[in-house]
Amino acid sequence: MSFTTSKAVGENFSIAMNPGVEVTVTWADGSKETFISDGTLQSITLASQKFTLDIDTDVTSLYVAGNQLTSMDLTSIANSLKKLYCGNNELSTLNLNNFKNLSEVDAQGNRLTALKVYGPKSINGSNNQLASFAISQLTSLKQLFMADNQLKGIGTTQMTALEYLFVQRNDIKTLKLNKNPLLKVAALSDNELSTCNLSGASKLEELWAGGNQLEQLDITSCGSLHYLVAPSSQLKTILWNEACKKTLSYVDIRDNRLFYNSFPTIRNNDVLTTALLTPQNPYPLVEEGFVYANVENNWSSAKLQPMATNGWGASSAPSLTITDSEGKTLKESDDAATGDYKSYLRRITFWDSSVGKTVTISATSIYYPNVALTTTPFLVTTPTGIKGNTTDNSDKKADVYYNLNGQRVDKPSHGIYVSNGKKVIIR
Repeated sequence: MSFTTSKAVGENFSIAMNPGVEVTVTWADGSKETFISDGTLQSITLASQKFTLDIDTDVTSLYVAGNQLTSMDLTSIANSLKKLYCGNNELSTLNLNNFKNLSEVDAQGNRLTALKVYGPKSINGSNNQLASFAISQLTSLKQLFMADNQLKGIGTTQMTALEYLFVQRNDIKTLKLNKNPLLKVAALSDNELSTCNLSGASKLEELWAGGNQLEQLDITSCGSLHYLVAPSSQLKTILWNEACKKTLSYVDIRDNRLFYNSFPTIRNNDVLTTALLTPQNPYPLVEEGFVYANVENNWSSAKLQPMATNGWGASSAPSLTITDSEGKTLKESDDAATGDYKSYLRRITFWDSSVGKTVTISATSIYYPNVALTTTPFLVTTPTGIKGNTTDNSDKKADVYYNLNGQRVDKPSHGIYVSNGKKVIIR
């Protein structure tokens, strides 16, 4: 074995091997010294920055972490080495493709831009500079730690034995975990995920998916989930497996765009000890940005609809308040002549008096104390009115513009907006 370190001569070099190995150290000037490994961490004083180690028997386990290694050659122990710990060094490449018996590799905290490993059960390549990596015999892999790299994707379909996946803080956009039936923990936070297929992850216990771009999270296959942590992921919908009633103890889904139909049951729930549900950003109830007057909007008649049940199928029974863009509360009435809208079991019909108004629905529920939700603004109009969209190609701007997510836009560019009770197209 040969090593090169950036440590200065006279500093200590720490090393551990399986016990009973006689090791001869040869320094750059040809001088030698010998020690016998005892299975614990031992130190040798550096007589040069480059040196070799000769051994008298098989090395099955090698620990050389934290030694400022810039390079190493372990070819002489390729057939015997089973466990390698070389983290927190300065290695830029690591080729272990010929190490056929290697089962565990820890190379975290280096400067790796290239990594090749043959058939490990566990590999830790976190906190490097990896844009990709190569692992042979993927079916053996049980633990994969690749957080804090530069990965844009990861192929997991052949990792059929995978139990632990940690890939936080990369640039991954799409992830398919439907071929990983043994997966227990998936840490996917702070990527750029827009889709994540969990349809085969029936044994998943922990899902960490915050800081992504997931509009929908489908965990209907995940009936053993204990932890769901997915704040700030732009979620509009979570589809649950109701078996989670017996297992879920912690949920954090704050700072998304969720409504009651994505919430777990928290009332009289002794299993769920922590439920962090708010704040939520406005929920896009009306994706089109408008509804027609005198037409019933059925948002509550079926299970999992926004104003019908929560994510586990239990009643949410929200109390609704509807306001216009000026903050005035609309009047509810069964009579179109005396009110602005009718609400029958939260199925809402807007009367003619609401036409031209941009409205927002606010909701509270006795089943979710201290949780107040709102929708994005939407326009109440008529079929004739919506055909008369305004096209604005001039520099003239309306006083107030909203995008279709209900966010006020001070300087709108090209796109579709709601302004002064009308849909406006700016080109």
